[in-house]
Amino acid sequence: MKVHILLLCLLIITMSGCSKEKNEQSNEETTTSSQAEKSDDKKSKVAFYVNSRPVYKNHIKNKTIDNAIIDEIIYEKAFIDGMDKQQEIVDKVEFYKKNLLIGRVKSNIVKQTITESNITDEQVKKYYKDNISNYTDLDLKQLIFQDEATAQQAYQQLNSKYLVNDIIQNFKNENINILTNNIKNSKKYNKLFESLEVGKFTTPQKSAGTYSVYIIENIHTKKLKNIKRIVKFKLLQTLKEDAITSYANKVKGEHNIEVKMANQ
Repeated sequence: MKVHILLLCLLIITMSGCSKEKNEQSNEETTTSSQAEKSDDKKSKVAFYVNSRPVYKNHIKNKTIDNAIIDEIIYEKAFIDGMDKQQEIVDKVEFYKKNLLIGRVKSNIVKQTITESNITDEQVKKYYKDNISNYTDLDLKQLIFQDEATAQQAYQQLNSKYLVNDIIQNFKNENINILTNNIKNSKKYNKLFESLEVGKFTTPQKSAGTYSVYIIENIHTKKLKNIKRIVKFKLLQTLKEDAITSYANKVKGEHNIEVKMANQ
């Protein structure tokens, strides 16, 4: 009886061992098959070889095969000549690598923080009001003076509520010639004004050896409903820039990154 039990145990152990070997063999075959499939898949993406170096189809892009082969032969020769070790090339590769990494991180930050669909109408309205000068064109009267003293004198008269035509006449009576220029639908000079209101004027501005005072004669403000998409796009760009700046400041603090200007 004991002999029968012993033989039965040996049979079970043997069968278990065989099953394990089969499973291991099956796993090995699966792994090998998977690796082979990956290898075959990678090979299928190869366009050609240069000195056993694979050149992949997605690296060719819009080139013809003949042109791609010519370029790769030249590329290979550059390595043979050691051009990849030249400092100028090393610096440019490092510059490209740096900007590629920066671009990738910025892209990830933006994707995780803000998208156009998350921007509300209230945000767009607020941005529009806060940046109204960017969407306002001005009609200006430009008074051009030959020297700063005369320009300052005209500026003081404007402060004293003199009318532009009266100022021009006053200087004519003193045989001082003032050139005038009408500027239509421009936002070039918007930042020179403290506020955009008809009748507002600038301090004397020096340009090309003359001095000019600009006076607002008319205002053309674009309505939000007509430029909403433009405003929303600008807001989106601003939010992206803010998110990137915030991320950089956070990383700087967390990793104790020191930034010091070269002249300090």
